[in-house]
Amino acid sequence: MNDTILRSEQATPEDVEDLADLRILAMRESLERIGRFDPPQRRLEDMAAKAPKVDEPTAKPAPAGGCAL
Repeated sequence: MNDTILRSEQATPEDVEDLADLRILAMRESLERIGRFDPPQRRLEDMAAKAPKVDEPTAKPAPAGGCAL
């Protein structure tokens, strides 16, 4: 049995860049498929439009466990 316990933490303004990177990685394949993959533009849009309080990174014993959108 796996004893790993995941918990949710409120994102902070310091998390904005990491969350933008995570979104870019998650969306890359789909955006490349339709010819719209532009990481610098995606980062600007994410950082301008997405309030960190909306996202909750998943905290676990290992670094950067994921993100619940």
